[in-house]
Amino acid sequence: MRIKHVAKYHAGKHDIRTIDENFFSYIKLFRIKQDLISLFDLLQQQKIKPLVARRFPLAEARQAQELLANGGVTGKIVLVLNAGPLNVVHQRA
Repeated sequence: MRIKHVAKYHAGKHDIRTIDENFFSYIKLFRIKQDLISLFDLLQQQKIKPLVARRFPLAEARQAQELLANGGVTGKIVLVLNAGPLNVVHQRA
């Protein structure tokens, strides 16, 4: 664990404080969490809609990876756990 020294200036006074690297990791995780909460709110309100290129059963994960590796995929590749309607393509509105 590395320690960082942060210099702050208060009304002409120089103040050095020690901040643990974990503090910065916590701030980063907090921001990511807030972004995810906002994203899921927008999804729930249907203000945004993800573009799904193709769905694969989990057993076909290798084929899904190969499709991504070949490039040219517009949208997300989704792996599904249970059988349902597969290969559904959603068009952009």
